[in-house]
Amino acid sequence: MKTIKKLVPAFFVLIIFVSSLMAACIMAFGSAKPPSDQAKAAVTADIPSERHVFHSGQLRGVWVPYFSISDGEPLGEYEFKRRWDDIIKTIKDNGVNAVFVHVRAHCDSAYPSDIFPDMDIYKMHETVREYDPLQYMVESSHKNGIEFHAWINPYRIAADKDSGSYEKVSALLGADEIIECESGLYIDPSSVRGRELITAGAKEIAENYAVDGIHIDDYFYPTGEEDADTGEWKSSSGMTFTQWRCANVNELIKSLHDAVKSVDSEMLFGVSPQGNITNDLDIGADVQAWCEGGYVDYIAPQIYYNSENPVCPFEKTADFWLDMAEKTGVKMYAGLALYKVGTDADGGTWDDESIIEEQEAYAKKIGGGGVILYSIDSLINGG
Repeated sequence: MKTIKKLVPAFFVLIIFVSSLMAACIMAFGSAKPPSDQAKAAVTADIPSERHVFHSGQLRGVWVPYFSISDGEPLGEYEFKRRWDDIIKTIKDNGVNAVFVHVRAHCDSAYPSDIFPDMDIYKMHETVREYDPLQYMVESSHKNGIEFHAWINPYRIAADKDSGSYEKVSALLGADEIIECESGLYIDPSSVRGRELITAGAKEIAENYAVDGIHIDDYFYPTGEEDADTGEWKSSSGMTFTQWRCANVNELIKSLHDAVKSVDSEMLFGVSPQGNITNDLDIGADVQAWCEGGYVDYIAPQIYYNSENPVCPFEKTADFWLDMAEKTGVKMYAGLALYKVGTDADGGTWDDESIIEEQEAYAKKIGGGGVILYSIDSLINGG
């Protein structure tokens, strides 16, 4: 009986404590910030990161173009992080271990840059960004065991002259160092100052972020036509026009490789050329020279063809690229057109839902290092 009497006061003390705690919680929720700010506080918590996170075994990557993150409207910090978190979930759900993300679609940036203006989708309050999208993307990728490759389009400036990117670049380069054609404005690959600007941009990323690689795709000379070129080609140089173009692009590829490796020897540098080698050469991309010169760690040709393609059937094309890579000790990842599956592309020859699965299996069978899928949108939509 005495024991019960001793417990009763303690019981009431416990009730009072719990009641006070509940009241405090209710008051806290009642006076809380708007839900978006609460969520924002949650996603901005410190995330542990490592310098590099590299995959083991076969690479299964996916490209994330800038327009997959936003439809063009500027994103606030909370909305951007919510969308990126959804992308990471999709990536993990689909067994992807490497992500290739647009951090410079034109001469702009997805991070606070001393060289290029902000990408439009990351601008806030007109000109001031209040967060660092690239930092968050790298850290959250590494936290989830996913490689992060910073994807840049080196030469492309803007669609037209009414852009911050053109304003910035035109202030640094002369008019004769910019190519203007139907598809937009580009840095002339023959421009030495242009190459230096592009290289400085890549080095800026390598120095300031723990990205696992710098990656460029198939934007070189904008067309195969001579009249799209503003640089001087002199026949007395002993080179054909195509050779001269390729020599200009080769200089950039080597410069980018050397800049990346000077910052971090483990950081990778790779290129995703068009799947048709003839088209590559027409726009100045001599991929074989890059492989033989040791300018790339890997190539990821965009083999966006199926077995029925009359010019570049998938298997034959994959064999060609792998042979080039193996002879020079470079890895080859096959770029696959996930976006074509179930569409009427190429005369309706992509209606077989198993095409990508079969192409992945073939790439692995012949000894390729893995695949990269284009693009995240197709995975989000159930591709």
